[in-house]
Amino acid sequence: MMRAVAWMQIVVVVCLLGYSIQCLFKGDFEQACLPYPVLIIYYLVFARSKAGCTSGAESQDDKD
Repeated sequence: MMRAVAWMQIVVVVCLLGYSIQCLFKGDFEQACLPYPVLIIYYLVFARSKAGCTSGAESQDDKD
C-alpha cells in the first residue's frame, strides 16, 4: 500500500513540474509559477506527517 502512495506522490510532483516547464517554454511565466505554492503546501503536509511518525518511534526506542 505504501508503495502505491509513494508512486502516486511521485506522479503528482512530476506532473506539476512538467506543467510548469511547459508553461515556461511557452513564455507564460505567471502560469509557470502557479504549481510552486501547491508543491510547498504538499511538501509541508507530507513532511509533517512523516515527522510525526518518526518522532513517535524514536520516543518509544528511548523508553526501552
